Amino acid sequence: MLHPNRIAIDYLWNEFSDSFFETETQNILKDIQKLIDAKNHRPFHKDTSSYKKFKVNMLKQTLELKKKFPFIDLNEFEIFFKE
Repeated sequence: MLHPNRIAIDYLWNEFSDSFFETETQNILKDIQKLIDAKNHRPFHKDTSSYKKFKVNMLKQTLELKKKFPFIDLNEFEIFFKE
């Protein structure tokens, strides 16, 4: 049991962030995690209209976050969702 599993890591991160981050920071992290999850999503068929709509929606969310928090670099997400 030298290496913690994903559940343990998530638990520790949640406890740490709940203790040391303000609510606004926690909300920003949740929004960015949604972008990370969307970027890591691997569709079966990239040419479907639903996947294209998904990417357009995620691009819109990325641009909204960039406007709201210009100090956070979200360029990699913007580039990915524009492709």
